[in-house]
Amino acid sequence: MALLDLIRLGWWLGPKADAPAPAVEQRTITIDPAAPGDRPLTALTFAPRGREPDGALLLIPGLHPDGPTDARMMRFASVLAHGGVYVLSPTLPDLAALKLAPTLMPDARRAFVALEERAPAGIKPGVMSISFGSLPALQFAGHPDFRERIGGVMTFGGYARWQAALRFALAGGQGVPFDPLNRPAGYMQLLDGLPLVDRPPPVDRPRLEAAWLGFVGETWGRPEMKRDGAWQPVAERWARAAHPDDQPLARLGLGLDPRCVAVAEEIVARYLADGTVDFLDPRPAIPHIAAPLYIVHGVDDDVIPVGQADELAAATGPEQAVKVLVTGAYGHTGRADNMLREARSMIGILRALRAIATRRGRGG
Repeated sequence: MALLDLIRLGWWLGPKADAPAPAVEQRTITIDPAAPGDRPLTALTFAPRGREPDGALLLIPGLHPDGPTDARMMRFASVLAHGGVYVLSPTLPDLAALKLAPTLMPDARRAFVALEERAPAGIKPGVMSISFGSLPALQFAGHPDFRERIGGVMTFGGYARWQAALRFALAGGQGVPFDPLNRPAGYMQLLDGLPLVDRPPPVDRPRLEAAWLGFVGETWGRPEMKRDGAWQPVAERWARAAHPDDQPLARLGLGLDPRCVAVAEEIVARYLADGTVDFLDPRPAIPHIAAPLYIVHGVDDDVIPVGQADELAAATGPEQAVKVLVTGAYGHTGRADNMLREARSMIGILRALRAIATRRGRGG
């Protein structure tokens, strides 16, 4: 079935990229806490209809309030399931709140265990991450308790150096257009440093975060909002939703204050000096990944620049199986364009997807 499944994947991700998703079996599951203090997690599962799956994949979303329920994620997972892969995509609370936190890795590990319990017998499940979801994916893929249980790893639009990724999210650079709508996501990572910059505590964090998330909910997924003059009125309105004393902070995080980049760099310098954000660096875990690693990136990615793909590859050891696949067919959102011109890279990505999801070796 492998060749037919590759054709199915290529058809639904290429010529039919704008068509409704194929029909599959979709469910919502609850992942129970594994230890005291664990948070209950939910996940969406996708399975082929009318046949048994022959592969399994953990699909980790990026920073997005909708997590796996984002329409693009659901369609992609459905296409993979239509191609014979059992897909589990968890809602990781930190990513849904637009935050990178140390709790991401244990949550991702629990989601992987839940996938192992449901995967076809004899299959080592693969792991695929989107955007900043590469952090927990790479970290737990290199964990000694999991590195031999994973069939393969694929990052799509992932990052190696978080400082560079954050600066690009706030100001762009490297000759690549950047998405101005991502500034609130960048500032979510700097929230603990903000009171030291503009005013002393207390800051009404729930209202401040709600203002940034409100802007995200209204603008993300709408390409027309990226244009200068389109996003600013929406940002002004959401800035006024913060506590009156915190509206200057809200404007920083929305990109309305010209000090947006300078303040961020001041906070980043402080964070680097005290070591409190060392967990944001995925590179120490990468040399410990035993499974094949595929690093996929869109050449025109306007959220995380394509140069991060080479930096991820540079973090691997000399004996590791790693392949970088740069494509012009997909941007950061996963929308397909220029499919004919990019047919070769598309085939490589599809083969890699099948390979990481169908590797055998697990008992069962």
